[in-house]
Amino acid sequence: MYRAIRRVIWRALAYIRGVHLEVTLASNPVTQRVAVQNNHSLDQELTLFLNREGRYSNGWVPLGEGDSDVFVRYDQIIQVRKNLGS
Repeated sequence: MYRAIRRVIWRALAYIRGVHLEVTLASNPVTQRVAVQNNHSLDQELTLFLNREGRYSNGWVPLGEGDSDVFVRYDQIIQVRKNLGS
């Protein structure tokens, strides 16, 4: 229970700060967000993404903020970058 509450608070803070990864898809040049998860720093999240580890190990990338039902395959991503928010 505590872990779930902590995760929700962390996601909310990351959303408020605007800290996330941004990916550009080959099929749609509009930038999509990938939320930073599980108390990771932005650099740690990028490292997991680039190494296809953790939640990225299955070959699909979750798009959006928090728990997402929208996923895209790695081979559809043409660019990734860090966004530190405004």
